[in-house]
Amino acid sequence: MKKKTHLKIIFTLFISNFLTAQHTEKFKKLISNLKLIDTIKINKKYKNGNQKEIGNYSVYELNDFEYEQLSGKHITYYSNGQILEETTYDNFGIVLKWKLYDGLGNLQQELKTIKIDTDKESLDELLNDNNSIDIIIEEKKYKFSDKICGWFLIKEGQKINGKKIGKWKKYYPNGEVKKVKEYKALYNKT
Repeated sequence: MKKKTHLKIIFTLFISNFLTAQHTEKFKKLISNLKLIDTIKINKKYKNGNQKEIGNYSVYELNDFEYEQLSGKHITYYSNGQILEETTYDNFGIVLKWKLYDGLGNLQQELKTIKIDTDKESLDELLNDNNSIDIIIEEKKYKFSDKICGWFLIKEGQKINGKKIGKWKKYYPNGEVKKVKEYKALYNKT
């Protein structure tokens, strides 16, 4: 009898077969034993007929377990038909890219994964520990300004597992740097 479980690798808070540059060799080696057995299409609509969600799940088998993960491009929509979120997942449910929009099509925030690594030595350890993966992302946030009558990049920087690292920059609406703050790096893996 097979058990079905959802592998919860990450937050939230990026096209999968060729966007693996973010994965370290160690991470790729550990996950190489997962066997893809099925792909499930997601196609949900609102009652008004507009698209609500599209995407895919990849189903993997390892021993007597099946792991179901979001994979590839996934889009959710507002009921008015505008895009709410655009996410690209790797084949294992890790976000490689993510964009958040307001209901009018304006970009409010975006993330891009830079590096995916683990200190685990086996696939079992990796799959059974929700905190076993270190993910470094670049984050950008946008804000509307009445002064320029438009959206602008207000801040950007990197995070590891949700914590700020390195230099974070804040900007004025005209694009000039307002402030730079340095955060201590906690990431020491190769």
